[in-house]
Amino acid sequence: MRAPIARTAALAALSLTLFACKSAPEPAPEPTPPTPEEASGPPVAAKPTPAPLCAPPGATLEQPRLDGDGVFFCTYASDPDAEGNYSRCFRFDLATSALAARPVPKVAEPADAQDAPPTVDGEGWRYDRGAQAVFLCSAPGECKKKLDLGSKKLAPLEYGTADTSASGKLVLVNAAERDAGENVWVIVFDRATGKRVAKKKVSFDSYICGGARFVGETVLVGLDVCAGPGGAAWLAKPTTLAKLAELGGKDDAFNTYAPLGVPIGDGLWAFRSSGLGSVVVQDVTTGKVARKVDLSELFPLIPDYDPPARDLPPDGGFFGQLPSGELVAVPDGTGFGHVAVLDAKATRVVRRLEIPVCPEAN
Repeated sequence: MRAPIARTAALAALSLTLFACKSAPEPAPEPTPPTPEEASGPPVAAKPTPAPLCAPPGATLEQPRLDGDGVFFCTYASDPDAEGNYSRCFRFDLATSALAARPVPKVAEPADAQDAPPTVDGEGWRYDRGAQAVFLCSAPGECKKKLDLGSKKLAPLEYGTADTSASGKLVLVNAAERDAGENVWVIVFDRATGKRVAKKKVSFDSYICGGARFVGETVLVGLDVCAGPGGAAWLAKPTTLAKLAELGGKDDAFNTYAPLGVPIGDGLWAFRSSGLGSVVVQDVTTGKVARKVDLSELFPLIPDYDPPARDLPPDGGFFGQLPSGELVAVPDGTGFGHVAVLDAKATRVVRRLEIPVCPEAN
């Protein structure tokens, strides 16, 4: 009986061994390493390089001003819904020629006559709109002495009403006849006493808009036909208002519409022609023109003209004096994109720069 039992046990052990061998899972195959393309995933598109910043071609400069060693300006927006009536604003660095975007400033809409401030304060004077009179001020806010214009028919101009000489000794008032506002008068007063020093009607023919202001101690009269592109401007003696010299001398090509100048020392002022076709340096005490520089090369030639002429805009652009003392001229319109930096004393162009301008749209 022992032999069958032993055989049975042996068979059972063999069966367990075979079952164990058959039940053991087969080892998993080694994973295939991913290809470089599979490892990196789908291709990622490269980010496009932003186009260099540029200003619109033929721009009309709005709110131009010096900003350190650069010039800030906005370009006019033809879209009336554009923020602040300006489309884009920039700063052009005169040292690096870099153009940078700037926020569009909030610009207040011109006030209606009824919304205009009741008073306008200047250096030593105040214009009272309600009283239609100019008062001398002994201290800020202390303005009691009314200036006598010499005729009840005269009233101060609403804008560009008055100005004070560099020494502070004289004040001039621009006035017009109440019943004929086309007739412009200039009256000069002694600021200490309020006494009239000189009085003269300056408007003539169709030159019925404008007025006068001081350049140093000299009076600069600037008139026009209430629009561009031409004007009439001259220097006058402050005590008589007699003409001292034509602004720009006897150069008929020097456009004096909206005359603008900066003092450069020793009684000399640098005046730009309207549109920035040229700059003259003139002694405002004698009226003598010391130097002149032609900037017409900043503007393109008109090919149909014979002889060829430069396409100068009637007005516009920026003209000012840098902290270094140099003068900077930034034309707009047909000359926009070109910048001239001038030595004020020698009155010559020392640097020509280029504002990045966008290509013309097709």
